[in-house]
Amino acid sequence: MARHFFQFRWSKPMMIKMAIFFIKMLAGWKNVCTFANESPSDEILPRPSQPQKLAIFLKDMNKQKVIVYVDGFNFYYGLKKNPTWKRYYWIDLVKLFEKFMLKDQELMAVKYFSARPLNNEDKAHRQSMFFDANKENPKFRLIMGKYLKKKIVCKRCGFNINTYEEKESDVRIATQIVNDAKNGDCDIAIVVSADSDMIPAIELAKNAGVRVNIFFPPSHHSEAIAKIPGINVIRMQWYETRFKQSLLPDEIILKKSGYKLVIPDKWKKYKTESTSLQSPPGSG
Repeated sequence: MARHFFQFRWSKPMMIKMAIFFIKMLAGWKNVCTFANESPSDEILPRPSQPQKLAIFLKDMNKQKVIVYVDGFNFYYGLKKNPTWKRYYWIDLVKLFEKFMLKDQELMAVKYFSARPLNNEDKAHRQSMFFDANKENPKFRLIMGKYLKKKIVCKRCGFNINTYEEKESDVRIATQIVNDAKNGDCDIAIVVSADSDMIPAIELAKNAGVRVNIFFPPSHHSEAIAKIPGINVIRMQWYETRFKQSLLPDEIILKKSGYKLVIPDKWKKYKTESTSLQSPPGSG
């Protein structure tokens, strides 16, 4: 074990984690000395030895570090496209993706890329509440961009239609993945999107030595992304049970401010509707 310990490639976060471990280990020795002075009648629960603690620590360090990169625009409209999935607007994203982790994996962060809606105060307010609820978990990271106005022509009537699209999410996601890989913060990248514009970002992540998994949001699919060699693809719509288990409570007391956050009325209506999706046997 010692030979592998010293041959291990230590990154800065690992060194910090190791320092914290040894501080706790020294504190444990102090507790042992304290127990020695207690009377024989005192009940002392058995504790793992220091070598056992070190073995557990090294085992945890060997877990694959996973970061989830969510294309917020694509994820939101995947839920919106099918009325039944709107009940999952009020979702705990960290809790949801924790349920996809294998035993040898550790979720380090969920990075959510989004932008503020333009010319719609109600939608912007609901979005802010959703962000505030998820930011209660330190593993949730919000990375904001912006929407730009876009004109499209109706194929049926020929009229110009003003709409908005989120710009450069693919570039920002690619930058984050490459930076995380360079810093040794990520072994596996999960990209949540079915937008084919993400293909260059996925290729960059692969070239950075990161294993890439693609999660298609509910109701969305991209044949172009699915055909990229060397990646695993998961369709999230087959895992509705995990969505159900990851809904946020209707009321949340924010830790810092003490403010009571309540699920938006519109979203609560979707949540309480009686319709349900039929998941395939064994899904969840």
